[in-house]
Amino acid sequence: MKHWILFLPIIGLAGCSMAPDYQAPQPELPAQLPELDQTANAEADATLQADQTWWTAFGDAQLNAWVERALANNDSAEIAAARVREARALLGQSTAELFPSLNAQGEAARQDSANDLAQTPGPYNTYQLSGVLSYELDLWGRLRNGRKAAREQLLSTTYAYQSTRQTLISDTVTAYFNVIAARIQVEIGEATVADRKESLRLQQLRFDNGAITELERQQAEAEYAAALTSLPDSRENLEVAENALLMLAGANPEAFWSRDMLDQIGEDLPQTVDLEADLTPLALLRLRPDVQAAEADAKAATYNIGVIKAQRWPSLSLSALLGTGATDIDRLFTRDSRMWSVSGSLAGPLFDFGRTANRVRASEAQQEQALLRYEQVVKQAFREVRENWRGYAFANERVDAAVQQATAYDRTVELAQTRYDEGYTSFLELLDARRAQYDSRLALTSARLTYLVQAVDLIKALGGGLEPLQRDK
Repeated sequence: MKHWILFLPIIGLAGCSMAPDYQAPQPELPAQLPELDQTANAEADATLQADQTWWTAFGDAQLNAWVERALANNDSAEIAAARVREARALLGQSTAELFPSLNAQGEAARQDSANDLAQTPGPYNTYQLSGVLSYELDLWGRLRNGRKAAREQLLSTTYAYQSTRQTLISDTVTAYFNVIAARIQVEIGEATVADRKESLRLQQLRFDNGAITELERQQAEAEYAAALTSLPDSRENLEVAENALLMLAGANPEAFWSRDMLDQIGEDLPQTVDLEADLTPLALLRLRPDVQAAEADAKAATYNIGVIKAQRWPSLSLSALLGTGATDIDRLFTRDSRMWSVSGSLAGPLFDFGRTANRVRASEAQQEQALLRYEQVVKQAFREVRENWRGYAFANERVDAAVQQATAYDRTVELAQTRYDEGYTSFLELLDARRAQYDSRLALTSARLTYLVQAVDLIKALGGGLEPLQRDK
């Protein structure tokens, strides 16, 4: 009993930890987030909420298919998932280091020792089989802190994976809308070219008959040339938008040439969208994967300080061996061939010229950087919410103005068509009204696209689609 009392101080040391207590930064947060339902509309095409499947609110089955395809095939998402698997394996490795290891070893040898040293003259054989149990007593918490750091790294990579998925979803939705908008712009561009070509034909006839001057004819030709010039730009923008969508969906190289996948796209943009969110500032921090990843990194850096500090002190290793050994293989498992040993070793640094001390200072500086990055990410999160919220509101105002303008020009074309049918005006005046109508439709398409992109960006800024992870204790 007295011998076991000597081990009590060592057992007590096994509960020590050299890591400092983690002190989470306490940034000054706003009292509340802005209300996001100011554009409530009972006739809205979609009501977006910051949940895991917010994009399905658009009611576009083809959009849903593109998002699912991107989540299943995108290379960036696969890389992020592989990093999570790597971090999980490293956590398992750190956990295993807390437990004893059992190894088996066998040896067969023939040797000849010097006659003065040999107990048996001449060459002889030796055979050994044994099991070795080894265990490092975690006196200073090096292994435990290493496991805690690995656990936080797993959380960090998991949140990074979720952030990658969020970005992938929002980018895919945006790219899908970009393709629709680009196709509308190409259609309007082609209609504009056709109208201005007809206008040039009529002006040429009038010029040939002496009804107009050459200046007026040249103006018509310049307008036609301008429409022709802008059309390739619109087609190029469409090509770029389609390629971006294919890339996000993880399409094979062949798909960039066949373009078959691009047949599965809607024809028009949602016209109105409501955005609902009821979050407190603290809830926002829990939902933002970048904030959660930054905090996990800060905690991991704190535990790493304990890992490095523990290396200043001796480590205690215990080992036990049980086996059998003989000079004749037939006697390997007899009573006389049994062997065993129990040992302990204590090893620690005496003087390393400041190597460990500087490693401690470096780990403390890394923790300071991680804490500052956390504060920086928090500030960036609220900045993004503010900017995207205001951008969403401004985009809504632009859509209202663009709708009013487009409606007015649509009515203008109706009146011009009626006057032309009744013979009160020329076809040229009708074409002029159509040109203005096309320009207003381009402006409306651009405004609606910006509005949708702002809504998507705001959902992302609010951490849409993320469920907080449960931290194991």
